[in-house]
Amino acid sequence: MEDALEKVPYPLTKDEVMKFVDAGLSLIQFEDYIDDQKSPPERRFRVTFKK
Repeated sequence: MEDALEKVPYPLTKDEVMKFVDAGLSLIQFEDYIDDQKSPPERRFRVTFKK
């Protein structure tokens, strides 16, 4: 378990992120972007939910 905690944030797929909506949260904003601060660049999601 400690190894898993060291890898936060956990990478999630878009489908996994959308499960929060299925669980009752309201999607406020969803941003799908490329983080070019990384080498190589990485795809990221920035998501805002409301309870």
